[in-house]
Amino acid sequence: MAEMTEKELLAIIKKAARRRRTGLNLSRKWIKELPAEIGKLTNLKGLDLSFNQLTSVPAELGQLKNLTGLNLAENP
Repeated sequence: MAEMTEKELLAIIKKAARRRRTGLNLSRKWIKELPAEIGKLTNLKGLDLSFNQLTSVPAELGQLKNLTGLNLAENP
């Protein structure tokens, strides 16, 4: 499976922000790095980042004040 490009990931984040999504599943996308734009998803309550290639998350994740569920399982 190919790694999701930054352009594809930014498009998903932009669309989720526009639709004011409260949940986002980005599992199994081979994501190596989350862009700072993830912090714009202030309505998120649940974020699934499991089964990716993340070794860190951006500080902007702290801007998600409504986040009650974060899944980072099976990342290095």
